Amino acid sequence: MEKKDNIFLNGIRWVIALPLALLSYFIGYRIFMWGNNEFAGLSFLHNIMEVIGCGFAAAAFVIVGTYICPKYRKTVAIVFATIGSILGVFGCFTELLSSDLSVLVLLSHIANIVGSIAGAFLVYEYIEEEAGSYQ
Repeated sequence: MEKKDNIFLNGIRWVIALPLALLSYFIGYRIFMWGNNEFAGLSFLHNIMEVIGCGFAAAAFVIVGTYICPKYRKTVAIVFATIGSILGVFGCFTELLSSDLSVLVLLSHIANIVGSIAGAFLVYEYIEEEAGSYQ
């Protein structure tokens, strides 16, 4: 019976991985921007912190999504990084095609791409370290 319960719990973990990863993106971004209120009067610093927040939120998306899944973590990290990067590229193209181009929004989408890739690298390095291959 224990093996059957384990299969059920693993199935649930696979199903909730993407929704919880998206939730971690939005929560991470909101927490970062909440701390960014100190720079509200300084527009340049506020904009820089917003771009950095997008990158950190994208990395959180990959990391949380990977660690919720029960198996194949390297592959899952690549899949989540690909999802984040595709969304970032799509956002870049839509921003470039819009009539009112915003450099801040464009940089935020680029930060999403970079953050997704960085999150996958962090997960990969952690998995390799955990496996003991750096001895």
